[in-house]
Amino acid sequence: MTVGQGRATSKPGETPAGVIAQQVTVTATIVGIDKKAQTATIKGPEGNAVTVKARDPKNLDKVKVGDNVEITYTEALAISLDKHAKK
Repeated sequence: MTVGQGRATSKPGETPAGVIAQQVTVTATIVGIDKKAQTATIKGPEGNAVTVKARDPKNLDKVKVGDNVEITYTEALAISLDKHAKK
């Protein structure tokens, strides 16, 4: 598993805000394929199973149950404060 992380925050004097993100690459095993739904169910190295939608459904024709695939996904969280207008 490969993990990359990044973050950014607002500059002093600006409205407070920030973002943090991580990109994870794992090798997983395909445990199910649903071509009609354009999804594959994969089992990760820690045993957790997740169903993902294929970005290009044609790729589902190139794999079968039991194949190992490399998956990269990104998680991100952003937060900021908004000032309310006075009435």
